[in-house]
Amino acid sequence: MTGFILKDLLTLRRYIKLIALAIAVFAVMTWYLDNAAVVSAMIAVQFAVLPVTSFAYDQQAKWELFAQTLPVSRREIVASKYVLSIAFIALGTIIGVGLALVVGLLKGEPAGPRDLALAGGFIMAASMFFLSVMIPLIYKFGVEKSRFMLLAVAGIAALIAALVKLTLLDRLAEANPGSILAAALVGAAAAMAASFFISRAIYESRDF
Repeated sequence: MTGFILKDLLTLRRYIKLIALAIAVFAVMTWYLDNAAVVSAMIAVQFAVLPVTSFAYDQQAKWELFAQTLPVSRREIVASKYVLSIAFIALGTIIGVGLALVVGLLKGEPAGPRDLALAGGFIMAASMFFLSVMIPLIYKFGVEKSRFMLLAVAGIAALIAALVKLTLLDRLAEANPGSILAAALVGAAAAMAASFFISRAIYESRDF
């Protein structure tokens, strides 16, 4: 599995350099924007998309056909993508929140540890939900089709968010943010676990 992860990191090294440049741009944006959480979320999104990009490179190079000749199980191949995804989610969250903290300190307007923890936690949960949906779609339909299907998923998510805002906003405002975050993280972890088993079942049933 380590070899698969290293392969993806080497494949993505040029894209990661572009993200480093984007982080510099986001740092400037954070300095001038009052809402650093938005910029932190944008950075996290860049890292959350990296696993999807790795699938695209694999498809172009016909890597999956070659992988079938290696002495590894399909379960390990799928697991490596999820380990890579969680690592990128954590890294993106840390960099995004860390950037907000550093800029806040330099401006003399540091965010509180609680606010940073909440922002980081919700960003991580959102990224995990995103990939828990995206990865099985990629294994089932491929990268290109999955990107179009994701638009439909995003539309449904927006509709659900609007309904929640209309029906539960008052209750959510009165609730403890920490409790909401804990529920979101538990839900995201459960979604990732379910996503892994779905992806494994799809991949193990494929004919190459």
